[in-house]
Amino acid sequence: MTKYLIFQNAYILIFIATFLLFSASFVLKITLHHIGNMWASTQSNLYTIFLLPQIAFVITKVISGNIAFSSIVRVEWKDLDEIIMR
Repeated sequence: MTKYLIFQNAYILIFIATFLLFSASFVLKITLHHIGNMWASTQSNLYTIFLLPQIAFVITKVISGNIAFSSIVRVEWKDLDEIIMR
């Protein structure tokens, strides 16, 4: 029997990761506010602080779960590097 049986379900792992990202965003927002960065208190920046990690996590999970899509992304980046080097 597995020692950590609760972590065998992928949905539970995604929920835990989402909760940790949300918690880290909340800590970052509180820290920026206490330091005196008032720009972090605006509504648009608040959405950015909370939603950007969540969106990046979803995109990363989709790309890592789909081998064909990850190879397409890799080819696009390789083409972009060739364009930049010219």
